Amino acid sequence: MLEATERQLGVPAVAGLRARLPPRLSPHASLDRLRASAALDSVPLDEGEELLLAVDSLLGDGSGKLLESIGSDLAARVLSQGGGVARAGDLYGTVARLQTFLERPFIGVPLVF
Repeated sequence: MLEATERQLGVPAVAGLRARLPPRLSPHASLDRLRASAALDSVPLDEGEELLLAVDSLLGDGSGKLLESIGSDLAARVLSQGGGVARAGDLYGTVARLQTFLERPFIGVPLVF
């Protein structure tokens, strides 16, 4: 999410974000830390939610448009890199192939498709 924010708003915006976040959220906004983390590392749901809302309010206008734009960017990358993830006329199959991508951010939270 931070990489997509950096692509859209530039390096200075993301670099300045850490200084404006509460101290307990600041470590989660480090691109270096995130790039060094393992694939299955996680952030507690409440802190992740608070971080997303802080990004939207500090770097966007607080309306959710920034988060929507970032989400669209991430989804477009998954769909374009997937090599067969999306198939015309096969909505259920496409959702099944995207299920891991959609569920990955949520640990211990039941999702229904």
